[in-house]
Amino acid sequence: MLIYSTSGYGYSKRLCTDILQWFCAEYMPRHKVAIDVHHCGLRYDDSYGFCDVIDGFRRPREFKISLQSRMSKHDYTTTLLHEMVHVHQWVTGTLTSKCSRMHYKGEEIDRDDYDNQPHEIDARNKEHLLYSQFTGNPKFYRHFKNCHKMVVHVG
Repeated sequence: MLIYSTSGYGYSKRLCTDILQWFCAEYMPRHKVAIDVHHCGLRYDDSYGFCDVIDGFRRPREFKISLQSRMSKHDYTTTLLHEMVHVHQWVTGTLTSKCSRMHYKGEEIDRDDYDNQPHEIDARNKEHLLYSQFTGNPKFYRHFKNCHKMVVHVG
């Protein structure tokens, strides 16, 4: 089940909702997750988006995704899907945190080499495939639009 909220400025609420519902229905249908997506200015942070764990690293199920506002539809969709890959990594245990150190598939991550971090490489590789799946096939829309009982919108 997906529980989500959206806030901020400079974004399409419908597009955000469609992406969240589609991704969770396709890749995390049996997991209960809560996601808060906040849209704000991140240009000074030199980033399009962040994914933060809210409820602790032992078995994370609550997340906050911060996204740059006023992106093109392509950049917005790709960025939100990229951050959703990170949510999936946390939920499935592929990405973990032990003793204040992040691990991907059991290997410690070098925090200084951002571009070569394995969980970022994985998310970058998947974002384009996910974008094609989301935008290219209308059957995904039918899949989650008929599942109102599994989705709760807050805010």
